[in-house]
Amino acid sequence: MNTTNQQSSIEIYCLGGFSIRINGDKLGASQGKAQRKPLELLWSLIIANGRGLLMDLLADQLWPDLDGDRALHTLRTTIYRLRKLIGTDAIVLEDDHVRLDTQHVATDLGRLWTALAHMRNTQLTETERLDAFDQALRLYRGPLLPGVALENVAEERSRLASVLLNEALAFLLTLDPTGPAAALRAHRLRTLAPGVTLPDALNRLWPA
Repeated sequence: MNTTNQQSSIEIYCLGGFSIRINGDKLGASQGKAQRKPLELLWSLIIANGRGLLMDLLADQLWPDLDGDRALHTLRTTIYRLRKLIGTDAIVLEDDHVRLDTQHVATDLGRLWTALAHMRNTQLTETERLDAFDQALRLYRGPLLPGVALENVAEERSRLASVLLNEALAFLLTLDPTGPAAALRAHRLRTLAPGVTLPDALNRLWPA
């Protein structure tokens, strides 16, 4: 089963590292002081995964030392700068909310959430769910936005790792423990998270 999105003009990779490709070309986005706030805004939009973020709350989050009006004005300026960086079509402003336009922007994080949704979907065949499991583990090349210290990013980094592990384990426990599919996936999961303690039913398939 194909769990990837149609190719978008802007591709953002944030699992195990951070990079941006626009029309296939890697963007040399400096993380220096001049670009720091546009990138912090982008990181917040990435983890929202296409959901709109209320501008007042986002402004308070990114500029806690500024009063409300100044923070909101600075946010609007930063949105302009981010659009200059990755493209006007990438950012949508509507009803006092801001979000990434998923028609133009795709992320490996978004693909991972889609794969996890397919993996847990009991209306799909076991083969389709196994494909989604494999896709999720391929996409998770490492922690979300490693090295980014923003509180919301750190919280999402921890949540994502926990959700991935717990849902992968739950799915594996639905498989026939005597079949090769379960053993192979248990091995892959242990490789991804070597410190994890597998449930007894899975641990017998691939002991530490």
